Amino acid sequence: MGSDSEDDDFGDEQRTETDKTGPKIEDAEIGLIHTKLQNGHGHGYNFRQSTRKQDPMCTPTRGAVMLALSLLFFGVGYMAGFFTPYSFKQKYIPKQLLPKLPSIVKESRPWHLKLSDWGSESCIRLVDVDGDGLLDVLTGLAIGKDITEMVLESTMDQFCSKHGMQTPCAGAVIALRGYDGKLLWQTKTYSEIFAMNCHGVDVNQDGLDDCIVSGRLKDLRAIDPKTGKTLWVSNPDNLRLGWNIYTTTPIPDMNYDGINEIVISHGGDPIIPAENHKRHSGRLIMINGATGQIIGRYLDMPEDKEMYISPVVHQRRDGSMYILYGSGGETVGGLFLAISVPDFYRYVNNLDHSHKAPTVGGQYKQWGYRKPNFKGEIELYRSEENGVMVPPVLVDINKDGVKDILMSAFDATMILFDGETLDVLWKIKFEGKESYSSPAPGYFNDDDTLDFMLHWSGGAWPYYNSTDVIVIDGKDGVVLWNTTSHRYDVSSDLVARTSSYHRDVFLFRMQGRKGDGALNQAAIHGATGAQRVINRRSSNPNELEETVVDDDNLEAPGVLLPESHFTRRRRAVPKDFIECESDQTLMITELFAMDRTVMKAPIKLWEKGSEKHYYKLTDEDRKSVQKVVKTFGDNHTLTELEVPWTRGKRQAPGAMCIMVQPDERTTGAIGDVDGDGKLDVIVNLISVGILRDDYAHFVKMKFDVDIYKFSLEDIIDNEMYTPLNVTIHERMRNSFIENKITNLKFLPPEKQTWGGYMGTLGNSVYEP
Repeated sequence: MGSDSEDDDFGDEQRTETDKTGPKIEDAEIGLIHTKLQNGHGHGYNFRQSTRKQDPMCTPTRGAVMLALSLLFFGVGYMAGFFTPYSFKQKYIPKQLLPKLPSIVKESRPWHLKLSDWGSESCIRLVDVDGDGLLDVLTGLAIGKDITEMVLESTMDQFCSKHGMQTPCAGAVIALRGYDGKLLWQTKTYSEIFAMNCHGVDVNQDGLDDCIVSGRLKDLRAIDPKTGKTLWVSNPDNLRLGWNIYTTTPIPDMNYDGINEIVISHGGDPIIPAENHKRHSGRLIMINGATGQIIGRYLDMPEDKEMYISPVVHQRRDGSMYILYGSGGETVGGLFLAISVPDFYRYVNNLDHSHKAPTVGGQYKQWGYRKPNFKGEIELYRSEENGVMVPPVLVDINKDGVKDILMSAFDATMILFDGETLDVLWKIKFEGKESYSSPAPGYFNDDDTLDFMLHWSGGAWPYYNSTDVIVIDGKDGVVLWNTTSHRYDVSSDLVARTSSYHRDVFLFRMQGRKGDGALNQAAIHGATGAQRVINRRSSNPNELEETVVDDDNLEAPGVLLPESHFTRRRRAVPKDFIECESDQTLMITELFAMDRTVMKAPIKLWEKGSEKHYYKLTDEDRKSVQKVVKTFGDNHTLTELEVPWTRGKRQAPGAMCIMVQPDERTTGAIGDVDGDGKLDVIVNLISVGILRDDYAHFVKMKFDVDIYKFSLEDIIDNEMYTPLNVTIHERMRNSFIENKITNLKFLPPEKQTWGGYMGTLGNSVYEP
């Protein structure tokens, strides 16, 4: 799938100053959508050049160039809240996020951008980048690297130089024009960027908020969204190499320079094996918003717990502000914690409790019956088995004017705390489930209380064999609706608000709905190795090279060298098993729209399946593999250290073939990016394949990123109802007799509060 166009070079005159080193990213070919079946491998949106005459300003540049790059390692975590120095409440989306529509409304046309050999686990943020009054698309990318190699190399300079690039080289942030997907700018970053916060901090004080981006290998920087220019980079010497920065969240200006400060969570050592429960303590850190430098000392997590969560700022009735965060991991117990902003300020600056924090209001009386420790931390929840890694959702459920706090622990415990008193409003637990997904608030049943959609995967990290998509009642946590797929996914859901009374449309993704089989038990995170490998540049003769094979030089159908590496127990694989002729139905990923009237058959908006990838190995490839085997042993695969590979020669006289398979790790976004007054959907998806030699030795990873734009209302009007196997609570029995979903009117973009990961603003706060 993808574009049918030929590759065109991206002109120098179209590139910003931030785009002078490293590989280029080129514009998508824009055309009319049509679906194309692919021999049981699923189907997705395919794009062809439209024959309709276009305005010259809307004429797309064609093509997407193959880049010899790939994915860094997996992770989650993203953004948080906007406020003024004296009030944290945010009722309106910042101006640059919701520009006025231009006088000439542009035609709504779908587009598709394929980035070959890039990877992405990033959120999508919609910001008016080019000043045309329309929202544009920002996202992070990665070329990837072998983490083992980075541990041995002392600096990124050595790594980039080794691969023929200038520092920084391993990641990027790109801006795409919203209405046609044209590349506006790209900025290179030290490593993979998966978190972006584009509100609450105006670094260059030009009146528009800048983007604070963060991700792998302690990369933290501020970027001007208008130009892609890097405004500052945090001092790497004060952060730990190999650790991640999961989020940035603004807090009030603490040093009177007129720029809000930033709080980050820093932790997660990816080289520590899962069975080793002795971990490095994660850190909560205050960052100078003007310079990116650390303020004072960092706050270690209690009991030396690791840290993966995105902190969120909560405000009580009197204006008292608290930072909510968590500790622990997939196999290590942890805590759900809070600390007041003044106590955090005093701790990092080593001040006594009598010292008043600047620019922060509120009385900071004792919060419920819980008392802080000597550092100021308040323990809200403790799990002995797993940590708290999903950011809480702040939403006023009991209608007392204060946001309540919905916590989702990795052990499948959900607790709704009263935001003013910390009383537990309700508590539920899903046995045998785990999740990285953030709950999405919206009206599902017909009462006046917001409900929540979320995903829980069945199994135990890193092996999962199913995922439940669930809607729970906001009043008491009762399950109102659920369906099950045969794959894991870590995506979070979106909510499109409508003008109908307490009736929203939930947008959710599923993978594995259509199939079952030997690959249904999938490995996630470091277990698949997606975060541990680099697709080495073909331009370097001393490194692995990938040769693109087409019909002209295809000598034979590909054969897999594919043991069932996703499973804990080995499964028998026929010696003549051919991956590219295998049934890939299980791997199809789908996006649905659902309200309470289509619970049994939601409307399918989009889907994508696996794609064939042909390759040949050079002599240099084989020499590199043998070097690895000699160093690490015959069973060393880099991607599956826990599961040895069965050996045995697989004859491959010509080109070999693998399936590059969708891997659900992203959320997407909704907003009006083309100015036609209708909501658009932006979908981003990473697909992954493993290249191996004749003996099933690991060679390298193959990654692709696909980004799609289409009109939500137009696709809903197609009425592609898709029956699902669902369970519906009796509370929903009268929900099928209302107006059709196709008759709903969506609220304007400024009223869409959950249009991205952790909400439209990325602060995990629901504003009505």
